[in-house]
Amino acid sequence: MKIALIGMMGCGKSTIGEKLSERLNIEFTDTDEYIEKTENKSINDIFKDKSEEYFRKVENKAIEELSKKDNIILSTGGGIIKNKNNIDILIENNFIIIFIERDINKIVETIEQENRPLIRDNINKLYNIYKERESLYKEYSNYTIQNNDLLDKALEQILKLVINL
Repeated sequence: MKIALIGMMGCGKSTIGEKLSERLNIEFTDTDEYIEKTENKSINDIFKDKSEEYFRKVENKAIEELSKKDNIILSTGGGIIKNKNNIDILIENNFIIIFIERDINKIVETIEQENRPLIRDNINKLYNIYKERESLYKEYSNYTIQNNDLLDKALEQILKLVINL
């Protein structure tokens, strides 16, 4: 089983992915953490020292590497959908792509912006990023799961979905 979770930063992809991994007893990888390990730098430092463009290239390479694994759950970075090639790689490697959708106002209320290079200096940028990406998340996903209530509710919906596939 191969599952990729996509969605906005702060929508719950990593937390849901970790819990899903425990329940299904398969590997979990957060692509941002994977990139930080391979680059030996934080995402913030990669953006600051290199550029967003450089980060997107590294992100694409990480998707290529991780997509070759079997029995894995990937929590992808919020901007993965900015490069259609990332999605094509996931599709070619038989990933179930699940959009974790969360109300943007709830994300703004709970997100820690200091570790988010795209919104660090202005949290209101999140609204524009959401407007720019929402249709792509919907277009590129096989399924959409709402994460506006209890996180466990979203988790149970995903479990029901993947167990019935």
